[in-house]
Amino acid sequence: MGTLETSFTLMVLYTIPFIVYQTIMYWRSLSLEGLLRASLTEKPITDPLVTVLIPTKGERIETIVELVRLLESSRYANSFEIVVVSDDDEGYFDELKRELSGFSINVKVYRREVRRGFKACALQYGFERSNGDYVVALDVDARLNPDEIMEAIRFMEERKCDAVTLRWVGYVPHLTMTGQGIAATTSLVSRTLFIGRAGKDFAQFPVGSGTVFRASSLRKVGGWDCSVIQDDLDVGARMISEGMRICATNYNIMVEVPSTLRAFVIQQSRWSYGTAETLRSNLGRILSSKRINSLKKLDAVWYLLQYTPIWILMLAMIVLAVSTWTPAAFDAPLWLFFTWLGSLSIYGYLLSKELRGLFEISPIRTVRVLGRISALSAGISPYIFYGFLRGLAGKGTYRVTPKGSGGRQSYLPVSTLILAGLFLASSVKALITGDYASSLWLFYYGLAYVYTVYVGVTEG
Repeated sequence: MGTLETSFTLMVLYTIPFIVYQTIMYWRSLSLEGLLRASLTEKPITDPLVTVLIPTKGERIETIVELVRLLESSRYANSFEIVVVSDDDEGYFDELKRELSGFSINVKVYRREVRRGFKACALQYGFERSNGDYVVALDVDARLNPDEIMEAIRFMEERKCDAVTLRWVGYVPHLTMTGQGIAATTSLVSRTLFIGRAGKDFAQFPVGSGTVFRASSLRKVGGWDCSVIQDDLDVGARMISEGMRICATNYNIMVEVPSTLRAFVIQQSRWSYGTAETLRSNLGRILSSKRINSLKKLDAVWYLLQYTPIWILMLAMIVLAVSTWTPAAFDAPLWLFFTWLGSLSIYGYLLSKELRGLFEISPIRTVRVLGRISALSAGISPYIFYGFLRGLAGKGTYRVTPKGSGGRQSYLPVSTLILAGLFLASSVKALITGDYASSLWLFYYGLAYVYTVYVGVTEG
């Protein structure tokens, strides 16, 4: 086996354990769902003050008002302190204050005169001006049963946790196939990476919208770091390193997901950046921690590597494609292709279960949505790879994910188009030279890239 073939095989094999791991965590989650809620006893919560942080920039005021109105409807409304932090201009800020002045619930509205840093800095700004015993950050488009914030706190006290995460359920205002696929993926990932990983031997990380922190624990780690882009992973790494417990709950929070390819690329690139940024800043802290055992250290690092299989598989395909044009050309092992495809098929089946649970759609629509999200997940690999590299280098900017109609515009993913040409041309070359397995794999993968380009230019 030559060097290129060995490299290709090892890179493909690297991706399979991640798929298998998520599959195992999915089935584990089914037995844990009922255990991740507070006990049914009416044990009173001693009137805690809960700060709800809502950072905003460029959002529709009506969306913010709707969220505040939802929080006001809670039977625990008197225990909420809502802190809205605006990074908008003065005219917008004045209008926002007027719109939020008529609520009976306690609402404080601040505008950062110096807009230093990104979302994490806005959260820290609000946290420093808060009085709550507990703190939860919400995106303006998040929707939830506000009473369940208190139930999550009850769960936190029962389990003696320093923070608890709510379970993400994706929703899309515009029912595009792209949006439905991303919503199903969001729910599946929430089930596998949070519900399925609940337990003392796993290193839970917070979610950006819908994590309830004990304020005193958050202060111990210094709150949010203004210099980072991915605020949730960074604060989570610091809490885990200090031996703090972050627990998952089965209380839902609805989060709006991208409905177009362009929005999906922006979101996933930023999240990939965030995992690399957190590894760069916190790997040493995690591995050298005296407060957690070796298993939890490895689990935390494994979690932060969750984006690597996507772009490592892309690099494997580039190796295979380039090799077809050199004397070192090899025929990709068929057993490897079917092993990878088999593991992916199991994951696809689980995704279809989530999809059917979220939307009442026909079997044909289900297959079409699964095909689309599978292709797009492969086709955006170049951007995920680029985001990861930028995260390792610490050079990035915060781009807000376009939601709703804001993301609906024609989009040409140039890097995807270039690689689509490479994969399909190499597939033809491999077919001519008799490397049939390589030709099959490159054709299969290349079609996903072609389809991604097609989706991008037709979704506007």
